[in-house]
Parts: sequence; C-alpha cells; structure tokens
Amino acid sequence: MKRTRLASLLLSTSVVTMSYLPAANAGWVTVTSGGSPVLATCNPKPFTTPTPSTCLLTGQTLLAALGTGYIQKSATSGAITANGVNVGTIYDRVYCIGTGTTCTTTGTGANTYVLAVRIRLNASAWNGHNSQSFEINDTIRAIKSTVDADIAYWMGPTTGGSTTSTSPDTALANGKWLEYSGRTQYGLNDTQVGVRDNNYIDFRQDVNANDPDGVSSQWSAFLLVRQVCSGGVSTTRPSFTVKLWEGGEEAQDHYTQWLAGYKCT
Repeated sequence: MKRTRLASLLLSTSVVTMSYLPAANAGWVTVTSGGSPVLATCNPKPFTTPTPSTCLLTGQTLLAALGTGYIQKSATSGAITANGVNVGTIYDRVYCIGTGTTCTTTGTGANTYVLAVRIRLNASAWNGHNSQSFEINDTIRAIKSTVDADIAYWMGPTTGGSTTSTSPDTALANGKWLEYSGRTQYGLNDTQVGVRDNNYIDFRQDVNANDPDGVSSQWSAFLLVRQVCSGGVSTTRPSFTVKLWEGGEEAQDHYTQWLAGYKCT
C-alpha cells in the first residue's frame, strides 16, 4: 500500500564565493507560462542516444557550460533527512552575469541569475517498512512567477568525470537524463500532475543509489533555471523552496521532502 507523507528539512549551510569567465555553450529552453504543453520535452524514457542537445549543457565545468560572462556568486550544501534518516546531500548554487564577485545590475545581462541544484543520494533504507532507498522522480524549485524561465541541465564534466565521485563538480549522473521540465509543482504520478503552477519549475529526472529498475544513479544532474531577478537572489535561503518528490515509479511510497533553497526576488 502506498502512503503519502509530508516532511520538511532543516538544512545546515555554509556559503562560499568564487568566480571566473568561461567559454560559451547552448541548450537553454524557455518553458511556457501559459497554455499547453506545461512540460518541455528534453530526453524522456526510453532514453535517446546519442543524447539530444535539447536542454543539455556541456562543458568541463558547470561554469564553463553556462558560457561567457557568468560568475559563481554563492554555494551551499547540507544533509537531506527523510523520516529521520540521512538519505543524501543537496548542493545549491547561484550564478549570475557579472564580474569579480558582483552581479551586473545595468545594461546587457542585468540581474540575470541561474539557480543550480544537484542531489547526491545514498542507499540507506529510510521509510521504516522495507529496505528501499530514497528515490527522487522530480526536483521542483520555487521561482519568480512574473518573468520568463529558461531551463537546462549539466550531467557532469565532458572528460574525466566519474559516476562514483564524491564531488558535485566531477561527478557524472549515470544513465538518467532530464526527461521533462516545466512550470508546475506536481511530479510523476501526483494526482495533479500536469497542472500549471508558474510559481515553480519542475525537473523530472530519476535519482536513486539503488534503483529497482536496474540502472542506479546516486547523482542528479545540476538542474538549472535562469531568470531575470530584479531584486537579486535571497541571501538567506527560505524554507519550502526546493521540493523532492518520490512518485512511486516502482511502487514506492509517494513522499514529499521540502528543503531550503536560494530564491529569485
């Protein structure tokens, strides 16, 4: 029997700042804010190989994949706890058009920000009634509802990356690409799946360190949303900003885990 449960996350954070200017790349998709379809198609199952360029950014680093003119403004990481069990780690970052450590507020690229999130899961049993590990089917983020949203994803370095790496900068997501993305907060098998909500962006990508489907990926891609944030990005990370949704793809529980996260203002 499936159970639906709701939990919130208390996330300890440490913020760092760094920057440099990379080479350019393409792959951004502007998702719709009205009408249909709600979800843009990236690389749905059964996955296409070679991987379609739609939504996909490539580069040796995420900053290089973003392209010329971006800096990394801030970054944080922390434990994910579900049902009292540590099931993984969130890596949450802010990039912007800027120079040095300052985001541009006038002219070309003014107030252009990229919010980037990556998840690493472990194989711990967590739900209290079987040995299944935590699975994410959709990673959903609160965004600014009144401006356009562009989405993309980065699977890891072009060369030298590893599916077993412990670093978000050198890890590769293993055989699980971004399937769909759009402005909704309702994921796979949710009773309201496909219902538009412009306050959120949904990234549908499986993440599971011990996936019953036989292809396990402990790492998500870096999941990216780009918006013009006239008020910048919150320096504090509001609760209930990032939502992890386990949608029972292989008959698991339906489970929502809310996390704190950076937010466009």
